[in-house]
Amino acid sequence: MSESTTALDGVPAAVVRIAKDQIWVNNVSVVNLVDRVVPETERRGLLIAYLYERLLREAYQTRELYLRLEQAEHSHESLDEMLTLRIEAEHTTAFATLRSVMYTGGQAGFADFDFVVRSSTPGAPFALVATTLPAIPAPHEPMDTGPDLRIFIDSDGYGVLSDDPDRYNSIVRTTHADWMQELQRVDCTPTPCTGPDAYDNAGLRRVAESLRTDAHGPFILVVPGSDTAYQTVIDAIDTVRGNGERADELTFVIAGGGE
Repeated sequence: MSESTTALDGVPAAVVRIAKDQIWVNNVSVVNLVDRVVPETERRGLLIAYLYERLLREAYQTRELYLRLEQAEHSHESLDEMLTLRIEAEHTTAFATLRSVMYTGGQAGFADFDFVVRSSTPGAPFALVATTLPAIPAPHEPMDTGPDLRIFIDSDGYGVLSDDPDRYNSIVRTTHADWMQELQRVDCTPTPCTGPDAYDNAGLRRVAESLRTDAHGPFILVVPGSDTAYQTVIDAIDTVRGNGERADELTFVIAGGGE
C-alpha cells in the first residue's frame, strides 16, 4: 500500500490522474475506463466506488499525519478543510468524467482541488492552472443566495449571466426560458467550437469584467456540458480569475455535466 503523499505547506494529500483508459491514485490504478468514461458498473450515480475507498484511506492517513505532527490544534472538521486533492487529466477529458471524480473526492472528505492539465504532447510539462472547490449542487437545489456570476459552456461557446443578489429570489422563480434570455453569449467563430482553442477567452474576459462590479461577491458558478473538454473548463476559470486585485478572493464552483 502506498503512503499518502501529504506534506505540509500546500502539498496535495493525494493525486488522481485520469488517463485514457484508467484512473490512478498516487500511481496505483483503481478504475478502468471504457471509451474514456467510467462504466456504470463501477459507480453508484456519480460516486466511483473503488476510487472512493482509496481516497477515503488517503484522507484518513492525512488526518493522522497532521495529528502526529501536532499541526492541528483544531477539530477534524478543520483538518478536512485543509485536505487538497490534485487532479491531473488530459486536456480532452470529458467533463462528465471529471465531475464524477470531483464528486467522489468531495464525498471522501477532500475540501479543495488543484487542477493540472496534461498535454497530449509526449514530454510536455504539466500546467497547474486553477484551484476551485468540489461543491457540485444538485440540479435546482435550493440556495440561500445565488452566485454572482454564472458561466455556461456548450458546444457553441460561453454564456454569461450576472446575478444581482437583490434580484436572485425573483430570478429563480421565473421560467428557465425567461431567465436564459439574460445570458450574454460569447460564441466561437464559426460554431460549433472545434476544440478548446476555438473558444473566445478574450471575449469571455471582456464580458465577465463588464458584468462584475465591486458590489458583487466572490462566488462564480461554472456550468459545463457533459461533453465539454477539461481544458475548456479550466481555461474559463483561469480567464475569469485573471490577475487582478481580487483574483485570489474568487471562489469557483463547478456544477452541471449531468448524465
